Amino acid sequence: MVRSKFLQAAVLFVYGGFYEFLVWRIFVRWDYGNTHNSFADHPLTNTSVAVFGGLSVCIFMMLMIRRVRRPIASRSFIFRGMLFGLIATVVDFQAFLLAISFYLGGLWFFLAFIDVETYGLILLSFSMPFGLVCWVLAGAAIAFFSGAPAIERTS
Repeated sequence: MVRSKFLQAAVLFVYGGFYEFLVWRIFVRWDYGNTHNSFADHPLTNTSVAVFGGLSVCIFMMLMIRRVRRPIASRSFIFRGMLFGLIATVVDFQAFLLAISFYLGGLWFFLAFIDVETYGLILLSFSMPFGLVCWVLAGAAIAFFSGAPAIERTS
């Protein structure tokens, strides 16, 4: 396991940014097809999805890594990884949707937020199955590479 907290945070930031960017691009391809939508393909949109995703994953997964030092039950840790990952995905896309609403609506961003959030719920529901698989694997990898002793189950 990587011991430097900065290096752990950097790896999680890159992992989260790549994951959220990948889900965003799959959703854009699925929803818009091959047409070039100026908003969905704009570099600022793609960058903000990756940065918000990296930050949210970094924050929530670092909270989980702090708990690795104690003996852990593998199932509960993998479940916790799934839960924190899904929360990170929701936080990422909600921050992204708020930023879009503020950009589109200016001071009247609450009115823009209603419209943007409608399409955002489709994006969130699309990303959840990917999130389940991705974050279960992340939780399992953290548990495996942590070196923390597992709790033995007694019958």
